[in-house]
Amino acid sequence: MLSFLWTTRRGKFVVWDALLASLALRGDERLLDVGCGRGMVLLLAAQRLQSGRAVGVDLWSTTDQSGNSEQTTLRNAELEGVRDRIELHTADMRRLPFADASFDVITSSLAIHNIRDAQGREQALAEMLRVLKANGTILIADILHTDRYFRYFLHSRTPRRNVAVSAGAFGTADPTPRPQPLRSGTPVRRSKPHGRTGFGRNSS
Repeated sequence: MLSFLWTTRRGKFVVWDALLASLALRGDERLLDVGCGRGMVLLLAAQRLQSGRAVGVDLWSTTDQSGNSEQTTLRNAELEGVRDRIELHTADMRRLPFADASFDVITSSLAIHNIRDAQGREQALAEMLRVLKANGTILIADILHTDRYFRYFLHSRTPRRNVAVSAGAFGTADPTPRPQPLRSGTPVRRSKPHGRTGFGRNSS
């Protein structure tokens, strides 16, 4: 399953919590958060993984996010009581240090657009597909380039993946996307955001 969100800062905790809840995780999954930063999505996920593992990767750039460091994320995990459920890696999302088909779920919140060139962003998307298990789930939220992400995944789909694509907006009355399932040979549907997105026109 693959979901796209057009997002604002407001409501991101509520929406990510709802999105993760909608996956009905068993609790033993391996989840990868790409560009995890201080750990908002990573720690929300870890709370649902009683015997699983939430793995975060980041380059810990303070240019992209103030106060961004591995130590800060570990401290936040301690405060949330999930330190034993997470692991962190310093890694470039364009070259993920994991074997093929390693993760059941992959998330990324407001991170991929920080790669300046389109080729680099596509490399990051390709890496996500590489480390995703068959019939796994990808959830991406970003403020730019979502149309290009959509097109990339559309043309990269394979018969072994169950894919769904939608777009939503944070901070609305009905923010949670409702993906349409996609199997090989089925046309892709993409829903439009509900209500106001809270930022300018989406740039692709």
